[in-house]
Amino acid sequence: MLKRFVKRLLSCLLLAALFVASIRDKQQLVRALPLLLCTLMTPAWFIVLRTHSIQHGWFTWRALGLTIFAGAAFLYYCCDIRAAGRRILHRGK
Repeated sequence: MLKRFVKRLLSCLLLAALFVASIRDKQQLVRALPLLLCTLMTPAWFIVLRTHSIQHGWFTWRALGLTIFAGAAFLYYCCDIRAAGRRILHRGK
């Protein structure tokens, strides 16, 4: 149990570090924050209104499309994976 938790924690930390390394600049991140809000809105809705979401499962699953689209758009607008690779390679020198 603890081993699985440690693996998940390390995976989350690695993904967070990769995200921080790939941010284009602060201005792009601030401009993309509304998309992050849209991305987090659907899971928050499902958590807060769990029973209501279960009762209307035939309809509420469609909201996950918003989450996927907004999350992909957020990553596209604020991250540059090539810049992250360059930053990581230049730190080693």
